[in-house]
Amino acid sequence: MSLYQTNYALFANNKVCPAFVVTGALPTNNTSFEDTNIASGRIGFYKYDSATDLRWENTTSALALTDKFFIGYNRNGTLLKTPEYLASNFRKSKTAYTAPVKQQEGIGYNGTSGSLASTMSSITADDQYIIKLHNTTKQTFPWRGYTFNEVAVSGDTAFSIMARFARKMSDDANVQYASRGKRFVRAILKTSLTGSAITNTATVAAVKGATTLTTSAAHGVGVADFIYLGGDLYQAVTGTTGSTLVLDRPYTGATATIANASAVDLGATAPTYLQLGLVLEAEDATDTFTVILGESGVDRLYGSTISRVQNAAVGVGEFAEVRQMERRSLNVFGYNWQNETPFDKYPDPNFLSVSTAFYTQYVLTPTEEVMRKSKLSTPIFIYVAQADSSTVSTLLDTVLTNIPSA
Repeated sequence: MSLYQTNYALFANNKVCPAFVVTGALPTNNTSFEDTNIASGRIGFYKYDSATDLRWENTTSALALTDKFFIGYNRNGTLLKTPEYLASNFRKSKTAYTAPVKQQEGIGYNGTSGSLASTMSSITADDQYIIKLHNTTKQTFPWRGYTFNEVAVSGDTAFSIMARFARKMSDDANVQYASRGKRFVRAILKTSLTGSAITNTATVAAVKGATTLTTSAAHGVGVADFIYLGGDLYQAVTGTTGSTLVLDRPYTGATATIANASAVDLGATAPTYLQLGLVLEAEDATDTFTVILGESGVDRLYGSTISRVQNAAVGVGEFAEVRQMERRSLNVFGYNWQNETPFDKYPDPNFLSVSTAFYTQYVLTPTEEVMRKSKLSTPIFIYVAQADSSTVSTLLDTVLTNIPSA
């Protein structure tokens, strides 16, 4: 039995929820359901067109409640279709993509207010500094902890100590993160100092983990200058010249081009403890944590301002959600979601329609009356891929206009 026939049989017997991941516009109006008419990743609403040549044709107009239709889909070259439905049998809902929000905690200056402990106004060799993170994600006690220590050496400043914390805490390879395989937080250095955008309206080609970055033109940054890159504070070190920036530690943000306005040269004057701080950002939006400093008289950071910069929030329409739904609902290649184990959560990449990160979710749910009187009991899920979190797709709005909201 072909993949097309298998999925059709499952849909027809209501064993799975039809789920489709859409990456492009509807097929041309009044075209038949053939692979030459519907590109990969496209979806079409096909209704019986008795006014023309008595065939099922795609429509880009609003379905009437009296229309019978089926949904056709090209999934990586394989044509799939649902059984035939009556439009009046459904209620619709639409949930636009919302981005997840990562928790952020401040130690000292957090971008708006706060300062490090006054004990950092004078730094002596062998002074101890301690930051502890309690991972509260699973809400179980005792919480898993991460402890970071720094010991001052001769010549240290508030910046050099906090920069070492930032390096350790942001390092995916830190031994404390071995069981995770990646960092738990990204540590972002903040300062209240101000400066000017780098010269020649240059942009910065930033690469996560790199210490040497390239600018699109001569940047004008001097060796020992402090520079804000995408809101994170670094110091330019030996080798910085022309269109080359060499940083005091690896760049911790995502690989990206940093706009000129976000690449700010602050000059060579080091920020004081009153002008400096760390913002700790959870690496995953699903993680939460608390910050604990050491004891008074032991930890020289004790007395620093601790602040909640941003609460965590789970997003809607993330790729992980979509691929899990797709695996559970389509039942492709004999996958049985009822036998799922905690260690078998996500599918092989070959199971996936697309790897786009953001989606708007449409759900067509049978009415209660229909569910009581027929075997139609499973909703239809349609995920429309988004270019980014600010784009809300209107791909299906016209076609579904007349179907009442759930």
